[in-house]
Amino acid sequence: MTDEGFMRAVAALSELSDSVAALRSEVEQSEVLRTEKIKMIHRLLYVLVPTMILMVAMVVGNFVLLTRINTTAEAAESTNSLLLGCFQLDSKCAQENVKSTAAVMEQIRQTQFAIALCQRQNPLERDPEGSGLVRCVQQYYPGFVLPPKGSPSPEPSATRRSSREQPR
Repeated sequence: MTDEGFMRAVAALSELSDSVAALRSEVEQSEVLRTEKIKMIHRLLYVLVPTMILMVAMVVGNFVLLTRINTTAEAAESTNSLLLGCFQLDSKCAQENVKSTAAVMEQIRQTQFAIALCQRQNPLERDPEGSGLVRCVQQYYPGFVLPPKGSPSPEPSATRRSSREQPR
């Protein structure tokens, strides 16, 4: 081998050595950056995973809550329509209310008639204790008893007063 060939080989080896050193330096820097990138990804995952779990839990909770709200709204709507139907004269509910009110009013009329009849048959002058009146009324309404003496009876004027007229 000649000196010139040898010098070229040494120069080539020197350049190769410099290139290998530069490559090694770039690889080391790349490894440092890669390690930093992996650490950053791990930090993000520590924050991101719990956040995603929390978000999923919130979505499920909201879905359940909205379902309950919709169910409640539907129930309220059906209740409102039922109640509204009771105020319309041609509805089934209103007709049933009229029938039951008529039955109660008829019962009150019959009771008043029976008591008036029994009072006529057993006037206070003949029956001051009211035992005959009670027996007569019990024929129509078994279990009827007079309130004990001395018990307060409602005043007719007090029951008819409006809330504005009542004493304060």
